Amino acid sequence: MRFWFDRTVPKRLATLISIFDTDNEIRHFSEDARIIQSTTDVELAALLNGDGDTSWIVVTIEIDQRRHRSFGAATALTNIRHIVLTNKWSEKDVTEQTWRLLRLWPSIIRVLKFTDDLMISVSAIQSPSTFEKAHILGAQGVSVDPDDEVD
Repeated sequence: MRFWFDRTVPKRLATLISIFDTDNEIRHFSEDARIIQSTTDVELAALLNGDGDTSWIVVTIEIDQRRHRSFGAATALTNIRHIVLTNKWSEKDVTEQTWRLLRLWPSIIRVLKFTDDLMISVSAIQSPSTFEKAHILGAQGVSVDPDDEVD
């Protein structure tokens, strides 16, 4: 799989994930010379969609609901999958973000292999087992509260 971390995600976080995940390609937006500050969501979606045989999975931290609706609409047109780090990820410092994401990363990979969902939401307060249960059972039509178990 190929993961593209957008400008809402600290580069250090993407770098640390790439150190631990040697099976997948990890790239931060700052490492992509095609992307400039004024690149629109539609342009970004088109660039990422036309980039090779395997589509990128965009990783983003939810900061602005309107921006995510805009990006979600743009990526839906191209079937780009994205992981949205929700529930106060942006309020955590990079050290806290890193350990939480490293802890959840193997579960995220398993869920992505199991489901074809275009958007996967990852709460900052979920444990790996609760995250997997919510998404895998959810894909089977079973309703699960994703915030049931807090660690």
